[in-house]
Amino acid sequence: MSRDRLPVRLTILLLAFVLGASAAAQTRPHPWRVLYSGTMNDAYFLLDLSLFDDGYAFARAFLPARGETLSGRGRIREDDLLELSFYARASGYYGLWEAEAARLDASEGGAPEPDATVASFTGTLSESFSSDGSSLRGFFVFGAEPDVPLYTQLGRIAQYATHSVSQGRIQALVTLPHFIPQSSDAVGYGDSVPARLNEFLEAGSLRYLREFVTEGRLQDADGILGWGWSQEEEISFEGAAGAYLSLLSQVYNYTGGAHGNTYFETYLLETAAAGITVLDLRDLFLSNGEWLDRLSELLLADLLGQEAQWVVDGEVAALTEADLAAFTLGPTGLRFYFAPYAMGPYVQGSFEVTLPFEAILGLARPDGALAAFAQGGP
Repeated sequence: MSRDRLPVRLTILLLAFVLGASAAAQTRPHPWRVLYSGTMNDAYFLLDLSLFDDGYAFARAFLPARGETLSGRGRIREDDLLELSFYARASGYYGLWEAEAARLDASEGGAPEPDATVASFTGTLSESFSSDGSSLRGFFVFGAEPDVPLYTQLGRIAQYATHSVSQGRIQALVTLPHFIPQSSDAVGYGDSVPARLNEFLEAGSLRYLREFVTEGRLQDADGILGWGWSQEEEISFEGAAGAYLSLLSQVYNYTGGAHGNTYFETYLLETAAAGITVLDLRDLFLSNGEWLDRLSELLLADLLGQEAQWVVDGEVAALTEADLAAFTLGPTGLRFYFAPYAMGPYVQGSFEVTLPFEAILGLARPDGALAAFAQGGP
């Protein structure tokens, strides 16, 4: 289980977003970002790679067979040589926010401690500029096995796209993965599945963006817009197993108050040629109802250890399905996200708890999504 507080560097990044709201949509450094799928010595894994204009590189490696999610930082060279050092993922950082925090740290001379590095990667992006990084090949070396390089071959399955609106003090943007039909065989999908995924994700996220902008315009027309009206949503990949795909949406917005707010929404999707099915938390578990009490017990114990104020004070003594609405599945287990104010005052930030598969698998449907992720396969 993991401990989470809104980190100081992430707080700085969020404050910078608020203070620079008038130009946020134009100036935020959204990098070239691609999601890869492939094998490492026959073991399935995925890589979420971000490349910035200055050559800084950040990646998250999802390793189901090893039960790990790692974060990596490094550089891309002019000859398309990519070098990354990987370390254990830090809780409290998500998607591009994690990449930006690592880049800020690097710009100030910071780096993970040498003994924190657990793996390294050296490889090359596809040579042709016109391919736009459609493939990535190289070698992983894990610290425990420094003399055993693992050959890696990856194909691009999605490229992140950013949609934005800028109108005076009204700023809104959303970044989300756009799945590529030509690469669908890398994850065993037919061409119709990526198209349906894109339609599903874009319809919801763009509607949410338009609604936020419309409300800001109404505030502006009434002369009550205030200091600003800014929102950023990022939808990031968190895991995949068989027909199941897990995504996290983090939203940060500022509507003129003392500070902005962070929200989490998640999508567990079952994909098929016939369509996309959205699964709820209860769809993971047996129908006897015991799972909610057990999850509540495990989560509250972890939150108490994190000193979540409402749990410490006894104001939150049990968790409902509504409390557990934001969750993802990945190589390390079932992860829950609690936005600021949910388990403590704003100053404590958000909280995150990961339940390992072995702690809850006995409550799961044997043929469901939780079991599929626990098996660690594609």
